[in-house]
Amino acid sequence: MKRDELLNKLREKFPQAEMKIDEDNSEAIYFPSYQLEPIADYLKHDAEMDFDLMNFMTAVDYMTELELVYNFSSIKNRHHLTLKTRINRDNPQIPAVCLVYPTAEWFEREVFDLFGVHFSGHPDLTRIMMPEDWPGHPLRKDYMNENLIPLPNGTGPVIPA
Repeated sequence: MKRDELLNKLREKFPQAEMKIDEDNSEAIYFPSYQLEPIADYLKHDAEMDFDLMNFMTAVDYMTELELVYNFSSIKNRHHLTLKTRINRDNPQIPAVCLVYPTAEWFEREVFDLFGVHFSGHPDLTRIMMPEDWPGHPLRKDYMNENLIPLPNGTGPVIPA
């Protein structure tokens, strides 16, 4: 199934949700974050979709908001889908999908640890990369640490030479 067909199926199933193609990556579809749980459930359990595998999930910090990127595959149907959503950077919360896709448990913990996103309903939202007492979230662009200095253009920290 091609991306346009997948988008049409999603729009048909979720007519109230505004979905659009990512202008920078024509293979990705933006969706509203409040629809994550029902979309994930539909992708996995609908026989025609049958996205049985969540390949990865990550985040991107745009300084004004955080973008979450989810990648799914259907082994049987041999199609894949990249979904993106943006969330508030100051209060980054989104539902967990690890109850639908168990592989998401570790991805969500990593994004929690490195970006500070809270996944509601996650069974063990604890740090996975950094020590429990580590201050801040190292992949945020405004992250500062005494061992880092800001770049001259202010885009983020860099390790001193």
